[in-house]
Amino acid sequence: MRLRNFHSSYVRRSESGAVAISFVIISSLVLLCIVIGLDTGRLFLEQRRLQTVADNAAMEAVARSGSGGGGDAGALAQLAEESAARNGFVVGDRRSLQVERGSVSQQDGLRVFAADAEGGAVRVVARHEVRTSLLANLAALMPGSEVPAWTPLRAEAVASRGAFAAFSAGTRLLGLDTESSPLLGPLLGGLLGTHLDLDVLSPGGLLDVGLSLLELVEGMALVGVDLTAVGLDGVLQAGVTVAELLDVSVAVLQQRVESGELGSADLALLRELQSAARNGSAELQQISLEQLLRLRNAEGEVPRGALDVDLRLGDLLGVALMAANRGNGLSLELGAGRVLNSLGSQADNIDSMGLVVRLGIIEPPQIAIGPAGRLQVPEGDRHWKTEVTSPQLSLVVGARLNLVLAELDLGLRVDAGSGKAVLESLQMGADGQQQASLLAKPALAAVHLGSLQSLQAPFYAGGSLDAAGIESAPIEPIAVRLLGSESTGSLAAVTIAASSVAGQGGDMVVRESDPQALFEGPPWPASPTTVTGASGDALGGLISSLLGNLDIRIHLLGGDKQGSCGLLGLGCVLDWVVNEVVLGVLNPVVNLLSALLTPLVTALGNLVIDPLLRLLGVQLGSMELQVLDVQMTEVELVL
Repeated sequence: MRLRNFHSSYVRRSESGAVAISFVIISSLVLLCIVIGLDTGRLFLEQRRLQTVADNAAMEAVARSGSGGGGDAGALAQLAEESAARNGFVVGDRRSLQVERGSVSQQDGLRVFAADAEGGAVRVVARHEVRTSLLANLAALMPGSEVPAWTPLRAEAVASRGAFAAFSAGTRLLGLDTESSPLLGPLLGGLLGTHLDLDVLSPGGLLDVGLSLLELVEGMALVGVDLTAVGLDGVLQAGVTVAELLDVSVAVLQQRVESGELGSADLALLRELQSAARNGSAELQQISLEQLLRLRNAEGEVPRGALDVDLRLGDLLGVALMAANRGNGLSLELGAGRVLNSLGSQADNIDSMGLVVRLGIIEPPQIAIGPAGRLQVPEGDRHWKTEVTSPQLSLVVGARLNLVLAELDLGLRVDAGSGKAVLESLQMGADGQQQASLLAKPALAAVHLGSLQSLQAPFYAGGSLDAAGIESAPIEPIAVRLLGSESTGSLAAVTIAASSVAGQGGDMVVRESDPQALFEGPPWPASPTTVTGASGDALGGLISSLLGNLDIRIHLLGGDKQGSCGLLGLGCVLDWVVNEVVLGVLNPVVNLLSALLTPLVTALGNLVIDPLLRLLGVQLGSMELQVLDVQMTEVELVL
């Protein structure tokens, strides 16, 4: 009995010991799990807190430093550190913050950040070393232990704020009134293919109203054109006529009139243009919005926010008119009275003069909308993210002179190459003011003096015009008949020819050393800024150079450059004698012709060619630049 009691007591004590040991083990395991759980949760929270610090620092650095290219790395780092400090993250004591500016691109469907001093994105990398765990710290105290006591955490954030500008280079075709430019009426009449009374045209007013691309697209529905099913690409590539574009503009602005934003009288001019386009040949000529606006980036995409940028209505319509007439030869009816009056006493010797003006638009200008800065990988002559070109055209002015002793058909042609302007940078100040920097390379140009018929040849060829075709067209010299007429022949014939070319380095790559124009807004200046090239030559200089290079040759007895020897076959024999021996004796004739040509060519240049070029947005040796609008999108995290 005693033995049995002893055994029972022993069993109970053994069970109690086993329970106690199990309790200790289980408690230790539970404690270990709790410690591990707490450590894991603590590390997760530290990582999340660090990511929040990086996100806020990147977004605030972008928001407070502006966007669109440029930016001091030190200033960015300071802005990021100030933001981090407000979130309890102070650089130092195992904490660091790395800040750099760059750009984000698409590679294989993924967004990739690349360092770029002119990029519009900011990357912030935050690092923080935290205690690994309580157990790890205890283990780290043991001799020979390699358990790390600190765990490095890292968080990265990339933020960007899109900045887009709309700007033009010499597109203010509808920005002048008829009083300051009497040639505007005939020019617009030619571009519209009909007569147009522009007495209502005046600076400012309706033509300076801003319309966004989004408003134009939505306005298509107001005139019965449904483009919702074709997407943005389809909208940009859809063909519309100038008249339809005017219909959309009238419909959109009519809504503003009804809302009280515009007065009803403000639509008078637009309705005049609308009616003229309906009645003229412009109704049949289709263009697309993509021909008028340069929107796509290097990846061929339309950047977000570009649809909200406001475009000046006058610029948009001016570009549309030139684009619709690309490749056409326009004849402009201009009176010769002003030219005759400018010749003073020389006009007494002129019985009549038929003034001929022919305009060929090779490439129309564009309005550019896009971000600032350089391309990382240039494409040919395209080195910048957003570029715009001025018109490329050929302008011929001819006059027929019937003097007492001589008759001549004079032709003067200006080939204006395509100038280029780029958006260098966009910055936003702390007060909300914005600054846009443009760089410009003014248009190249050449002036030719020769026979009117040969200078007009490219216009009568029937095909589309291009720079190569213009340059390759042969220019015949002017034939001056002395002491005779077209029916009776002449005793002597004189041929005159000359050319003058102005260039700027032989390429169209815009560099930081090219002329710069700075714009501040809003509001943005209503008038364009003229930028003059460092080595370009104005029209007056080109004409002076042209007149200084006159090639005058005299042929007697009907001899000419085709080899016809004229009366008794003596022309060819006497040509050599005249040009090599007798020319000095006939210098008074040469001087007289030069004296007659100089005021006439100068007057044609100053009173006809120069005003027409300015109306078309071309100033030789300089460019008119204008920022139409700048839009800053919301700051967002992109990586």
